[in-house]
Amino acid sequence: MSQNKIIIINKNNLDNQNGLKNRYVYKFSNSQKLKGRISLSSIIMPYSTPNIYVNNCSFTIRYNNINTSIKIPTGFYTIPELNYYLQFSMKMTSNNIPYNIVNGIEIFFINILYNVSYYSVEIRVSPATLVGTQGKAGSIYTNNTPQIRFDDKLNEIVGFPINQFFPPSIQLVAYSTISKDYNIIPNLSPSNVYTVLCNIVNNNISIPTNIMYSFTPNTTYGSNINERPNTLLYVNINEGSYDKLVIELYDEFNQPLVILDENLVITLYLTLEE
Repeated sequence: MSQNKIIIINKNNLDNQNGLKNRYVYKFSNSQKLKGRISLSSIIMPYSTPNIYVNNCSFTIRYNNINTSIKIPTGFYTIPELNYYLQFSMKMTSNNIPYNIVNGIEIFFINILYNVSYYSVEIRVSPATLVGTQGKAGSIYTNNTPQIRFDDKLNEIVGFPINQFFPPSIQLVAYSTISKDYNIIPNLSPSNVYTVLCNIVNNNISIPTNIMYSFTPNTTYGSNINERPNTLLYVNINEGSYDKLVIELYDEFNQPLVILDENLVITLYLTLEE
């Protein structure tokens, strides 16, 4: 005979030793001998995996032979939002980086834009020339272009080579370049698939062998993911004794997901053989 069981996992089961909030541990009251199958019934969680994190958050602006390194706060950014933060940083970080104010409108000398036609990101840079009498206090307007470099792995997000300034040398005229010219596709959503791993699963035709389920977070950032398979997809339990059940969330490249909001509910169905 078989018995059907339900396990519900929530934020109280979070095991955050790695700081990523992707590991949840359900501890049994005593050791359990498990044999049978397990399935994910549902997972409800906020879509809170950032595309900018501590390992890909830096860029450098060079102007007048001075480098200014800037770190972007953790979050999920579109290209317009990255451009906004870039320009905000040019205003706030250093007097060395100039901009203009024309008729009350701020004019910046570096812009990054999304080019829909080419599925690319475009960088536009113009010479730092003071227009009128309103500019950034303390800045020197040299009539030369500033330069920008994407450090760490931020270059993979925007689609440009790492550790290279754009323009490569100071220019006296406007400069533009586009990521398609470097055969690099911008990757604004590095985590397109969520993979659910479970320590008691024996999925011997997959790598890794403890994959229980995978899904795409088809919602907007900050909204709830509500994943409910139309049909329960059972996988075998690796027969043995367990004192805990561990759920881990990884991406499609078997890398641990970064989750900012741990307010999730995971429901599991178990069909156990006696």
